[in-house]
Amino acid sequence: MPSLHQPTHMEPEPVHVLVIDDDQDALTLLKARLEHTGRFNVVTASSGEEGLELAREMEPDLIVCDIYMPGMGGADVAAALERDDSLCDVPLLFLSALVKPDEVRSHDGRIGGWPMASKEEPIASILRRIDGLLHRARPRRF
Repeated sequence: MPSLHQPTHMEPEPVHVLVIDDDQDALTLLKARLEHTGRFNVVTASSGEEGLELAREMEPDLIVCDIYMPGMGGADVAAALERDDSLCDVPLLFLSALVKPDEVRSHDGRIGGWPMASKEEPIASILRRIDGLLHRARPRRF
């Protein structure tokens, strides 16, 4: 006889993350590490221009962006996001290989007012930064 009681526990929706980086190895590694947690659905872009186009299409919950890229760098991406009404509230985390974890700590985890992390930081540390940004972000329901 089938049960009348249906389980009420539902898996939370994955967090949609856009990762923008010109380094293909860094993109692949971060995507794999985030998706391995089971909490994130990750889309990648290899340039700032491609990242903005994808951001407008998918309206991610979070954007992780390299700072130094050819063409449109991270600062340009941040400025474009701020000007876009549909994306200006999306949390942005800068990630850079040129900044050491000690430098991140000495600057309170910010660069130019934006949250940042070093690519050398352990994934657990980067996940804490991401969780903090998502916790402070306004809910985005579509």
